[in-house]
Amino acid sequence: MSIKITLENIGPITKADLNLGQITVIVGENNVGKSFVLKSVYSVFKAFEMERMLLEEEVFKALKSVKNALSARKNFVSDDVKKEIDQILKEVDLYLKSDFSIGDLGNIFEILDKTAEIVDRIDRTIDKALSNSKKDEEDNIFVGLVKIFIEGIIQTFSKIELKKLQKEIKLLEKSEYRLKRAWEILIEDIFSRNIVKMDSEVGKIVIEDIVSFSFDGNIEVKFKDVWYSSILKPIFIESPILLEVKPYLAKTTERKIKSLEVPIHIGSFFDYVETISKIEEDDVLKDLRNIIGGEVYYNIEDGKFYYKSKYYDESFDIQNVASGIKSFGVLQLLLKSGAYENTIFFWEEPESHLHPEWQIKFAEIVAKIVKRNNYFVISTHSPFMVEILRVVAKENEIDARFYYMDKNSKLIEVNDENWDIISDSLLRPLRKIAYRLFRVV
Repeated sequence: MSIKITLENIGPITKADLNLGQITVIVGENNVGKSFVLKSVYSVFKAFEMERMLLEEEVFKALKSVKNALSARKNFVSDDVKKEIDQILKEVDLYLKSDFSIGDLGNIFEILDKTAEIVDRIDRTIDKALSNSKKDEEDNIFVGLVKIFIEGIIQTFSKIELKKLQKEIKLLEKSEYRLKRAWEILIEDIFSRNIVKMDSEVGKIVIEDIVSFSFDGNIEVKFKDVWYSSILKPIFIESPILLEVKPYLAKTTERKIKSLEVPIHIGSFFDYVETISKIEEDDVLKDLRNIIGGEVYYNIEDGKFYYKSKYYDESFDIQNVASGIKSFGVLQLLLKSGAYENTIFFWEEPESHLHPEWQIKFAEIVAKIVKRNNYFVISTHSPFMVEILRVVAKENEIDARFYYMDKNSKLIEVNDENWDIISDSLLRPLRKIAYRLFRVV
């Protein structure tokens, strides 16, 4: 997969071109815009993932409404109508228990049409019976209460409400409409809109020949169905310390679309690492277990993460575990959650919590994960990390792209011929230390 992404007028960036490889590494000093690049590219992939979720959630809501509408009326109909209702409820339960696909929309619309017709028929019959009642509820309290109860049922999930749900699904049937909705949510949630470069035109993120996202909420779609259907799942890893602070945050498990407590990229991260999986241990998971001498796992009962040592029959609260173990623990959790293929990982400065020896281990693990049709976009300012990623990419014949972001937030693609751009930047502090040391000595 070859994707060219252009960022325009975002944060400190005037214009930056980024060709994603299987491993993409962005190197630069602090406060030059590396995080803006990672979050911007992440948002592009997240928008495509979310637009599918938007439709799925609206369909799920409609099916739940169908179930509630028919169940509420089932006791007020004849046996023949009950059979109609039971058949629809059986179909609804099948959809609610299985994965939804866009190809199912025709059947979903048919279910909504049938339900609206049955609900309308039942409600008109009930309404007529109530109108013809010779009993005055003021003279008979029991009859009055029954009428109030039945009228309440009629108002619940009426034909009008079901038609509204159907109309919303028909709008979401258009992929461009869904994508625009998803993008509007993302720029409000992750960036708070306030990231467009000062004194500039509207900020943009453009995927060449596919789509253009603007930070005023507009999009222009040109994508092809083949690329669209093979989109990668994005995961943003801001810091392994999130495992430690999770119990202090409002619960975010199963958040899918709208951020309520934390930004979407953090909430989605928790959705993955909190997944309890029965995936069998493979070579990569065995390597991770050996590196940290155990495994990190999530306890659903108390909503906390723990580290279990393979040397001791004991678990330790994650807050009492070294940050380096948390970093590899994040990879354990993500791979066990199902993020072992067709995933693009965005990782900010993974070296921050790793000794140089473990930076080598990290790069080797990344190479193995990439071999499974995964991608990594990494920001770093570690000479150890960037060099070992360069080495493992060559050893494993991985398409790796390296970029240097200078003090003017200009993104420069770096290869073997101009590698000194990166090495000079990252080794300059060491030279300064050496110079001062020799002067002291």
